[in-house]
Amino acid sequence: MLRHFAFAAPGEAAAMANGFPRWNGAPSLDYPLAILDRDLKGPVFIRANWGFIGRRGPSTTGQRPPINARSETIATNGLFKFAYQSRRALMPIDGYFEWNDIFGTGKNKQPCAIAMADD
Repeated sequence: MLRHFAFAAPGEAAAMANGFPRWNGAPSLDYPLAILDRDLKGPVFIRANWGFIGRRGPSTTGQRPPINARSETIATNGLFKFAYQSRRALMPIDGYFEWNDIFGTGKNKQPCAIAMADD
C-alpha cells in the first residue's frame, strides 16, 4: 500500500510495510500514518499506534484511549476538537470491516468487508 505514495522512499516503505497488519487490523496495533512534517516541509510516513491521546497526554486512570470519533461531532467535541483542528494524519488502507448485528440482539455480529472495487 505504501508504495503507491510518491513521497515514500521505496526501501523505507517496504521496511515499514512488513511490520503492519495485513488482514484484520485492530486498535492498539501500529499502522503507517502520513503526516505533514513541518521541519522537512512535506509529507512523511511514521509508525503510529491506533488510539487517541489528547492534549493532556495518556490516561493515568488505566482507561483505554478512544479509538473512534463521530464525524458529525468531531469538530465540536471537547475531547477531539483541538486535534481535529491542528493534528491531521492519513492512514492508507484498502478496506475495512463494519460489524452488522444480524438478528438485532447485539450479540450475533457478522463482519462485512468494505473496499473499493478497483482497489
